Amino acid sequence: MANHRNVRPIRVTVAHGSYLVREFVTSLLDRSLQVEQTAVCANGHDLETAIAISHPDVVLTGVRMPPSGAEEGIRIAACLRERSPETGVVALGDHVQLSSVLAFLAGGTHRRAYLLTERIRSHHDLIGAIETVASGGSALDPLIVDALKQIRVRAASSRATVTTS
Repeated sequence: MANHRNVRPIRVTVAHGSYLVREFVTSLLDRSLQVEQTAVCANGHDLETAIAISHPDVVLTGVRMPPSGAEEGIRIAACLRERSPETGVVALGDHVQLSSVLAFLAGGTHRRAYLLTERIRSHHDLIGAIETVASGGSALDPLIVDALKQIRVRAASSRATVTTS
């Protein structure tokens, strides 16, 4: 059996605009031996500063955050893709917003996870997504996968209609 004591914890920076979500996530991660929190942020500006200082393995972020109230988490994930491609990102969304998902995955699924907060059923879901992106993989909520498949089916159907017309 492997000795897990010698495994370095995954360094995670947490950011979410909702106080309740942020507090719950940080308390959950505090109980995990697999994770070491490097910073906890309430807005995109503080998240960018924390990333520059702590160089986390994974950023766990809300999709929408202050200061703009827009998709700060998606914007920061895109910047990380360019500046620090080895940093994984777990985005927490409130609902399936396909434009957000597509923007988040624009550079590919490598080291990316998109979860819906209301569908996280246990700490294993969250820790598993963090471990997956830290090791180079990806994770998507099944509702997001279904929505992406529907887009593909509609696109294929419209191409078939244009071709036969």
